[in-house]
Amino acid sequence: MAISLLTAACIPARAEDAPDLTVEYVSGFAGYVEPCRCNSGVLGGLPRRFTYLKQLRAERPNTLCLFGGDVYTGPGLEAQLKGETSLSFLRMAHYDAVLPGDADLRYGAKALRSAAASGLPLLCANPPAKAGLGAVAATATYQFGVPGRPRPVRVGVTAVLGNGLVPSDAALGLEPTDATQAAKRAVAQIRRQADYVILLAHMDLPDALRLADAVPAADLVIAAHVGSLVTQEPIVRGNALVVANGDRGRYGTHLDIWFGPGMRLVRFRNVAVPLDSSLRDDPEAAAIVLAMKRKLAAAVEAMSPRATDPSPFAGAAECAGCHEPQAKQWSRTPHASAFALLQRGQEGLDASQPECLLCHTVGFGAQGGYVNKARTPQLRGVQCESCHGPGRAHVQAARAGRPHTGDIARAVPRTACVKCHTAEKSPGFNYERSLASVRH
Repeated sequence: MAISLLTAACIPARAEDAPDLTVEYVSGFAGYVEPCRCNSGVLGGLPRRFTYLKQLRAERPNTLCLFGGDVYTGPGLEAQLKGETSLSFLRMAHYDAVLPGDADLRYGAKALRSAAASGLPLLCANPPAKAGLGAVAATATYQFGVPGRPRPVRVGVTAVLGNGLVPSDAALGLEPTDATQAAKRAVAQIRRQADYVILLAHMDLPDALRLADAVPAADLVIAAHVGSLVTQEPIVRGNALVVANGDRGRYGTHLDIWFGPGMRLVRFRNVAVPLDSSLRDDPEAAAIVLAMKRKLAAAVEAMSPRATDPSPFAGAAECAGCHEPQAKQWSRTPHASAFALLQRGQEGLDASQPECLLCHTVGFGAQGGYVNKARTPQLRGVQCESCHGPGRAHVQAARAGRPHTGDIARAVPRTACVKCHTAEKSPGFNYERSLASVRH
C-alpha cells in the first residue's frame, strides 16, 4: 500500500473525523503489573491500561489491539504470578492478537498453553519447534465497517519472533525459524485478502527497521520487544510505517489511520498517552492484581529465615546505642517510616511484596536480611545499614573495645541510593538534594 500526503501526519483530527482504523500496540510488560505507589508520578499498570483501552474503544470502535510479547521476566514465584496475571489481563481486555515473546517461551510456556485454551488469540508465523505451544495461527484477518464505504476495511496481521534474542535458546530448542523468511511468506499470504497488512515483530527497533526493508509488502511494522523505546512519531520506511512500544506498558500507544480512494493511506497520527494517576484504576483489572498480591503475600509470610549465624545486620536500635544524634535525625526522615508506608491501603499487602520489600527493608533477599514481619521485625524500614552497609561486626567490635569498620561506609555512595531511587520508581530524583535532606 502506498503512502501519500505524509505531511498530514500530525494534523489533529476533528472530533467528528473518526479514523477508519486504530491500531493499539504494546509489548514488554516484563512483570510490571502495577506502578510503584511511593510516588504519584510513576506510570503504567494493568488497571490504568484497561481504563485507557475502554476509553479508546468507546471513542474509536474500529480499534485493533495487539500485544507483541514478554509478559514474563524470569523464573521464580513472583515472576510466574505476575506473568500469569498479565496473561489473564490480555484475555480480559480482549486483545485481538498476542505474539508470545522469547521470555514467555522460556518461563511461561505452560501458562501460555492454558491461556490459549481459554481463548487468548496467540499469533506467530515462526514458533520454535520445541516451545510446546501446540497449534498457533500464523495469520489473522479482521474486518471493520466504515461509514460511507461500500465494504469493510480488511486488516491482515501476522507476527514473527526475532532470531538470536538469547543465545542459550538454541540449545533449549527455543530458537525460532528465520524471521525474515517467515514474515515474507505470511505477509504474501494475507496480502491477497487484506487492504492493510500489519507485521508484529518481536525484536528491537533496529532489527524491525531492517525487517521492514526486507518485507516491503507490509504496511505497518511494530517493533515489539521489552526495552524498545516508545516512538512518538512513526518511522517511514519505504511504503511502511514502523512504530514501537516496549516500555513495560507505561504508555498507551495507538496509531490512527485514514484511508482515501482505493484504500490508499492518506493520513495517520500516532498517539502516546502516559498512563499516569489521572487514569483511574479499572476495578476489574485491579481485582486480578489484588488476587495476585494476596497469593504472593501468603508465600512471603510463610517464609523462614535462611540458616545464618549470626546475621550480618544489627538493626537501627543497635546503631542508636552509640550514634544517638544520628539515629534521632534518621527517625524524622521518610526512610524511618518506609515500611509503614507499605502497610497503608491494599490490605497492607505491599508489606509482603518482594518488589517493594527490596527497597523498604534491610537486606531482603540477602543472607541474614529481612524475611517477614513476624520473623525479622527489627529490619523493617530503610535503616542505617541500608545506606552504610551491614553493621553487626562493627557493633560487636565496639562492644569489645576493638577498632573495626568492617563493611560500614561513612560516606553514602550514589549507587546506594539509585538502586532504589530509579528513574522509573522515583521520577525527578536528585541525589545531591535528597542526600542533603537525610545527611547526619
